[in-house]
Amino acid sequence: MPAFFDSHCHLQDARFDADRDAVVERAGETRMLVVGSNLPSSRRGAELTLQYKNVYAAVGVHPTETFGDADLAALKELAAEFPRVVAVGETGLDYHHEPFAAATQRRAFLAHLALARELNLPVVLHARDAAAEVLDLVAPFMQSGGRAVWHCYSAPKKQLPALTARALSLNLYLGVSAMITYEEQRALREQIKQIPDRHLLLDTDSPYLLPRPRTADRNEPANCRRIAAALAEIRGVTVADIARITTRNAEEFLGLDAPAAPSVVYPIRDALYINLTSRCNNACVFCARNQSYTVKGHNLALANEPAAAEVIAAIGDGGDYREIVFCGFGEPTMRLDELKQVARYAKALGKPTRLNTNGLADLQYGREIAAELVGLIDAVSISLNATTAAQYQALCQSSFGERAFGALQNFARACLRHGIATTLTVVEMPDLDLAAAKKIADEIGANFRVRSCVDAG
Repeated sequence: MPAFFDSHCHLQDARFDADRDAVVERAGETRMLVVGSNLPSSRRGAELTLQYKNVYAAVGVHPTETFGDADLAALKELAAEFPRVVAVGETGLDYHHEPFAAATQRRAFLAHLALARELNLPVVLHARDAAAEVLDLVAPFMQSGGRAVWHCYSAPKKQLPALTARALSLNLYLGVSAMITYEEQRALREQIKQIPDRHLLLDTDSPYLLPRPRTADRNEPANCRRIAAALAEIRGVTVADIARITTRNAEEFLGLDAPAAPSVVYPIRDALYINLTSRCNNACVFCARNQSYTVKGHNLALANEPAAAEVIAAIGDGGDYREIVFCGFGEPTMRLDELKQVARYAKALGKPTRLNTNGLADLQYGREIAAELVGLIDAVSISLNATTAAQYQALCQSSFGERAFGALQNFARACLRHGIATTLTVVEMPDLDLAAAKKIADEIGANFRVRSCVDAG
């Protein structure tokens, strides 16, 4: 079973008093951030970090609770007393139940943000019927280098796109809860399809917010798996992918572990990807590595380019993977000899092979290379990404200039002549004429696919 990270639970809640050990045992390897809602619950959550190895704590006072200067000092003392207090919260604004003291809530929220800045800790945000104001107030904190998660991310349908865009612009993490399993939350599920991986966290809010269909009277951290399964279905990936992505994000959010070692091979869905190089003869303005070298929870920032033998050893017997894909965050054909050696090994295992490429290898080597791929590469996916040479150069900034656009099309034609299944792809962008791009693929005789601009992988 994949390991999860529940970024928001209330394990200290009295509803867990009778069987807390069993709840933790059912959670397995799931790590948990136990979040405080007042001083007693913050202290109890901090104490649980001493009892359970996979528990961390956030200390804070919920916006609907009374808060004063003495509370702020007590929270600071808790953070100093317990090393595994790793966040401040939950804090924010809650305008759901009237009457509410908006000015008092704002003062408490800003005091929490100041404490987090002083302690260099991230913040767990509560935003109920007040998301726009919460985002406005947290903006200076984020712009000064802070980290924060919008706990139980959601908003009314009409406000959701704008609020999501604002949250992403602030680089907030978004806590995905069991609300994505609720029939009435169709707009939330559609919006979540468009959110980059690097913003997503799992959030049970245990003992609240039970996944549907209801199977108990109380939520608990073990239900991370049910939320992950729903999220995987929404985003077209596996539960293991979601576990890896959200766990890595939680570690980064909370400042816990060092990044994983760079991956030479890495699984996504049911395919095994090969990371040969970080070099590329393009510098695409939309490339995901402009934001991060993490893809689906894998670190692709190679310190050194692996030898073919190292890659082959990492592939092993090929496991149950459906295909082996040459991709990574660089251009695989920059290491053509190694690519061919590894592909030969993959074919000996009986695995289908695919090459994801910018199609500029002929320019790189001064010869047509398609014939060299016969029997080694079954399919190529070539990034078209434009409809004219000038547009291509503006977007992809090729080291070969505007001749690159014609060269990649010639490479596609050569692959087709040699019997290699060929697809031209484009990244979906507002100013790109998809019909014109498809026409280019049709005239060449290649398949055509539109890729999301949200994520690599």
